[in-house]
Amino acid sequence: MFKTEIKQRLFYGFSLGILTILILNEGGILLLLATMWVAASGLREFYRLVRAEGGRTFDLVGYPLAAIMIIIAFLAETSQNFTYESAGLLSTVYILLVSIANIVRAFQGKPVYKISEISITFFGIFLTAGLLSYVFKLHPLGSFLFPEKGNYLIFVPMIGAWAYDSSAFFSGKYFGKNNYLSTVSKKTWEGTVGGLLGSSFGMTLFAYMSGMGTGTFQNLFFWWLTGLILGLIAQLGDLAFSVLKREKLMKDYGASIPGHGGILDRMDSFLFVLPASYYLIKLFFIG
Repeated sequence: MFKTEIKQRLFYGFSLGILTILILNEGGILLLLATMWVAASGLREFYRLVRAEGGRTFDLVGYPLAAIMIIIAFLAETSQNFTYESAGLLSTVYILLVSIANIVRAFQGKPVYKISEISITFFGIFLTAGLLSYVFKLHPLGSFLFPEKGNYLIFVPMIGAWAYDSSAFFSGKYFGKNNYLSTVSKKTWEGTVGGLLGSSFGMTLFAYMSGMGTGTFQNLFFWWLTGLILGLIAQLGDLAFSVLKREKLMKDYGASIPGHGGILDRMDSFLFVLPASYYLIKLFFIG
């Protein structure tokens, strides 16, 4: 059973990794469409989680606004302030639409959307589309910092998240004995240490082989430290999503990726690591 699980996880994980690399490297409209699909799929799984406890979500507004957030990020990828601009625009549009919808429902004598339902709908948008929007921040940053290797920078969050996940999975399976936070996950200290070693070493090796690591101690130490920090953030993202689904007694968010669960089960670490990668790299190279 364990060998079958490993084979399935490796096959679909490897296939998904190759597809992701190709799409990230291609960029453009293909990356836009792929990001919108991932955001919509993740948002659907999140809203499903909310409805599992009898809650309601404002889907007719949530999905379009998630798409708008991705499109804004794509069109304004060279703007340094798109995060704040998109947040302000979407907040305004969302508040207006929800207010109008509630007024109309009140006139019709139908139950209005509760404050908690309005808030959780907006939270889901930022959790998925908002964090994924940073894909379009890394592209121009990479072209600016590494003109001849601009595409490589977009792989930093993928290395940070997936190197950690893979290393933690195998080290936890083979060496894990000391579980922590057992009410939420099966994570072990051994798995966490293995994941951090994998993310830090993997990031340093990637930077050196891609040419972004110049070979100086300071530069290589930055990439090693970046891998370590992103590994910690990847673990945080994993636990954060695990807490939400364990509260509803759900094992996975979905079943769209055999051996991995749903989109959010596979992307939980990546969603947290993506913005962290952007700010760490920008802080080190630009200040």
